[in-house]
Amino acid sequence: ADDGKAQHDTRKLSKPDRMRKVQKHKDNGTELFKGKNYIHATKAYKEALTHCSHFFDLSPEDQEEVNGVKLSLYNNLALCWTKLDNFDQVFKCASEALALEDKNTKALFRR
Repeated sequence: ADDGKAQHDTRKLSKPDRMRKVQKHKDNGTELFKGKNYIHATKAYKEALTHCSHFFDLSPEDQEEVNGVKLSLYNNLALCWTKLDNFDQVFKCASEALALEDKNTKALFRR
């Protein structure tokens, strides 16, 4: 019988396990993007970002790693939104990328 735990609780994943989930969604988004399925790619990238927001108490090195992945995700999202002609979202995602790395050339170009 279903005891309400059918959906796996991901709130307490270890950093390596959560990073694997982030990478899985990022890779999925990239495959969807390559197939020109931009809407679904944005959903995969957003799911990866959701997992990125659940890292807590990271060492400086781990935080830098997570920020690098987030930077890539925001740049990928900006590119998807460009393909979908949603320039408000392009600006928003590029701004998020620049908040992580203020001289990021991809984000500067898209913004």
